[in-house]
Amino acid sequence: MRRERRQVWEDRAAAVAQAIVPTLPRGLAMSLGRGAGRLLGALDRRHVAIADENLRHAFPDWDRERRLRTARGVYAHFGQMIAEHQPLLTRVVVGNYFDVHHEAVREGDARRIGGRRGRGRRRR
Repeated sequence: MRRERRQVWEDRAAAVAQAIVPTLPRGLAMSLGRGAGRLLGALDRRHVAIADENLRHAFPDWDRERRLRTARGVYAHFGQMIAEHQPLLTRVVVGNYFDVHHEAVREGDARRIGGRRGRGRRRR
């Protein structure tokens, strides 16, 4: 149930962003994206803690504050990049991927979780 609620909120947030971001000046859109990323970084304690642990192993000389600043900075950067490239991401492309992904998760079909829609095995 918790995952389904989160999915509903993510879908709503994506729909709002898709409606608003293309109408904004680029600089404002990127600033809002950075802010949204910072907010998500502050709310997503679990994944920030995982990133902190990974950074601790990768950079043992970094103190905790630097690791957390770096991990949260990734969220800000990701939010900015989404806002900057959002006009390129149409509802068809993004919506189709997430629809396929969520349907596959519900059905437990690991082959489709990547959104590949039954194209068979990957060639090596």
